[in-house]
This record gives sequence, C-alpha cells and structure tokens, in this order.
Amino acid sequence: MRLRITKDILEKAKKLLITNAVERASNPVTYKLSKVLSLREGIDYLDRSSLFKTQINALKTLSFYESTIDTVVITKQEFVALSQIINNLNVSIQATIEALSNIIYEDNQDLISIKIPNPNSFKDIVETSKSLDKIFNQTIFHEDIKGNYKIVNFDTGSYWIDILLNGGATVLHLVAALSWGGAVVYKKIQEGRLLKEQVTALKLSNEATREINEKNKIAENAVAQNEAEFIYNKFYKGQSPEQIERIKLALNELAKLYFEGAEIYPNIEAPTDLKKEFPDVKSIESIKSKIKALPSKK
Repeated sequence: MRLRITKDILEKAKKLLITNAVERASNPVTYKLSKVLSLREGIDYLDRSSLFKTQINALKTLSFYESTIDTVVITKQEFVALSQIINNLNVSIQATIEALSNIIYEDNQDLISIKIPNPNSFKDIVETSKSLDKIFNQTIFHEDIKGNYKIVNFDTGSYWIDILLNGGATVLHLVAALSWGGAVVYKKIQEGRLLKEQVTALKLSNEATREINEKNKIAENAVAQNEAEFIYNKFYKGQSPEQIERIKLALNELAKLYFEGAEIYPNIEAPTDLKKEFPDVKSIESIKSKIKALPSKK
C-alpha cells in the first residue's frame, strides 16, 4: 500500500479511536460505553492499513465489538483492557504518522501520483521513464500551457512516484484530461484486440482478416485523433496539427502504460470535482469519452 494512503488511513482512524465510557453506580462496577459504532468503524478502518494487527485482533475479541447499538454496558475488566489498548494504539499511530510525514512530500493539490508498471529489469524502468517523458514534454511544456513538473517522492516499497505539476490549475486539468483520453484510447485498443481474437477463432480468409484488422486500426486511430483534437481545443490556442499529433502520441503512450498496469491519481486531498476528472483505473473497461461534454473552442 502507498505510504500516502497509509498515512491518510491512520489519520482518519485516529479520530475515531476514542473510548467514551462512564462508570456506573453498580456492584460489581460496570461502565457505560457510548459511541460504540464510531469506535468499531475506527477499528475496521485501521484494519485496512495492515498495521497493528495484534492490537486490532485484541479489540475484536472484546464484547463491545459485536454490538449493533451505539451504547453498551461493559465490565470493569473489559474497560481496563479497552482503555489500555486504545491508548497504546493511539500513541503508536501518532508516532507512525509523524514518521511518515517526514518521508512523504507535503500534500499539495498540484501533486499527482503515478503507479508505474512493475519492472522486471532496468530496461523496463528506462522504457517507462521514456514514455512518461514523452507524455509530459509533448503536452504541458507547450508555450500555451507553460507547465513543467518535478519528481518529489518515490513511495518506499512500491512503484508509486509523486509528481508536482507546476503552472497552475490549467496544467493539472490538462493532465487529468490526458489521463482520461488515454483511458478511452486504451479501451478502444482493447476492443480491437478482442475483435482480433474473435476473427482468428472464426478462421476467415487471410484477405478478410486483413481487411477487418485494417478497419479496426483505422477506428483506433480515429478515436485517438478525436480525443487529441478535443483536448487541443480545450487547452491550446490557434490551429496546430503538429501539436494535435503530439497530444495523440501522448494518449497512445498513456494507453500503452495502462496496458502494462500503470495508474494515475490526483492528490488524496484534491477536491471531489477534480478527482472525477481522472479515470477510475479499476473500472477502465467501462470508461466513456467526454468529448460531447467538452465546450467548443471560441
């Protein structure tokens, strides 16, 4: 799991891991534990981090964890155990958050995270770097955009890199549009591959197979061309077929990276509207083009 996501989980879980208990006038002594559902939510949320398994499992053995109501009565023994685990857990969580804060680049809305395809060799890393370099150099470095980027963090133990985009909101929205357009191109290429498999299974004549494949290539190129033109019309000025071709190249490079397992996301703290501009890579097969939603160039 990405360190940035782990830190986010810990911060959100810590706000919920609070023992709200009051001693009751009873014999033997018991305690009224309130906000049980919130506490349980914090435990389950923390469980996503794959950290502190011993403490989490200990909490799950206590009676309150099985409750479906928000207030329960627990024994003094359970109260002592619960309080001790929660207190120790919160100390450990805070220490971990502080350690991660020293490693992770400060949150910034202009930050994007890219999961590069898992490399099997140094050559794979070089090829991925070349693809990313083409994508950014062919698009955000343009004089109409005046953008650039800086690699600010490699996520330890994974293949995620954090990139700071410089140049204002336009650069960030352009990268989002490229990410989405690349996903649309990916989907069309994937459809073509499936069609090719079907054609092969039908054992058609070589001429018929060649004709179908050629038409499919034309269709794939048309999708990339359309996506590139609409991105150009939204973010660039004047008329430049050359720049449209550069955008098209970037979209094809992105599609290739998607095939290899790449993912692109905005910062965790980015506004919801911005997050929606990036494709959901987990549902990339169902993505649809945004061309109809784009305003025409004035």
